[in-house]
Amino acid sequence: MARDFFDDYDCVVVLGCFRFGSTALATMIKNWYNEHGYGCLYLQEYFTGHHYVVERDGQYVPSAFPDDNVWFGDDQQGKWLRLTTQRPMPPYLMQSKLDWLVQRMADNKIVIKIDPPDLQGPGGLLIRDQLLSNPRVFKLGLNRQDVGNAMISYAIGYHFNFWNFGPEMLKMEYEKAVEPVKAAADPLQVYVNDMVLHNTWLLHNMGMLQGMVWCDQLGSVDIPAMGMQNYSKTWVTAHHVPHDQRVQRYFTNHAQLLDLANAVERNMAELIDEVRRLSHSV
Repeated sequence: MARDFFDDYDCVVVLGCFRFGSTALATMIKNWYNEHGYGCLYLQEYFTGHHYVVERDGQYVPSAFPDDNVWFGDDQQGKWLRLTTQRPMPPYLMQSKLDWLVQRMADNKIVIKIDPPDLQGPGGLLIRDQLLSNPRVFKLGLNRQDVGNAMISYAIGYHFNFWNFGPEMLKMEYEKAVEPVKAAADPLQVYVNDMVLHNTWLLHNMGMLQGMVWCDQLGSVDIPAMGMQNYSKTWVTAHHVPHDQRVQRYFTNHAQLLDLANAVERNMAELIDEVRRLSHSV
């Protein structure tokens, strides 16, 4: 089965949402390729301006700006300037990135993550028509039931720039002192929009997928259409502290944030349950 997969597909698209485990899953697939003797180009947040690919010694290497934000000012009145670009990208730039990606598929195995903002607007139609409709592209969905916990994880990442981590990085983070802050509402609104958009996309496009993984399965992944069984090799590790404890470490308004997370999860439960029901057919 694995050999058929490698013969039939040049690219795996992971369709996930921020904080759902897409980095862990995409890294597993990259390692899966490597263990079967294939080089693999892993592209994360490719459809942005600050993530790009450079050529070094004849090899394509993903790269990105080293900082998401830079400080402008010499006092408390200064401001952070974001270096990360708008999403979705303008259609003409999306087209250029898609052209490069499809050309590379002729000579490279590729794993790429697609996030909810990428699928918005005219650029999303280009992705659908030129990437997701390509018969050499394997489309893998990723979803999460406990979206309240995902929301807390996103708030921590947004305010403290603590996103993906391995065991050593996690240990270092928990050994240092943290000054709690007040969680802001605006970034959480953007994140909830992304989660709803993602689940709505899955609800109406489940038949397009060749595989489906849930966040709570990432400890031991089975993807029958790939020939992958009980696979777990990734550099990303799960956090050992429950979210209701983590939120107290990082936020002064932790009670309000927990209430909000619970309310969002309660409201999204029926939609996610329907996505899960449909995913049994994949």
